[in-house]
Amino acid sequence: MNDTYDSRQFYRRMGLVIKDARLRREYSQLDLARFMKVSQGSVQFWEAGLRRPSAESIVRMCKVLRVTPEQLLGMEEQ
Repeated sequence: MNDTYDSRQFYRRMGLVIKDARLRREYSQLDLARFMKVSQGSVQFWEAGLRRPSAESIVRMCKVLRVTPEQLLGMEEQ
């Protein structure tokens, strides 16, 4: 099965969406980390697709970055 590959691709795409939305707001990774109450390293890992944000983090990130969950998850254009 190739489920692992598919999930890696999914989180890489989501990381690109996070980075794009962050840059559109002119936030640094540190800014986003402070708004999210996480470490800058967490933001780096999310953007690289190396770690998965929790459901709680996704909800908060949508509010901070002013995107819908569908946009963040790559299901809808921003």
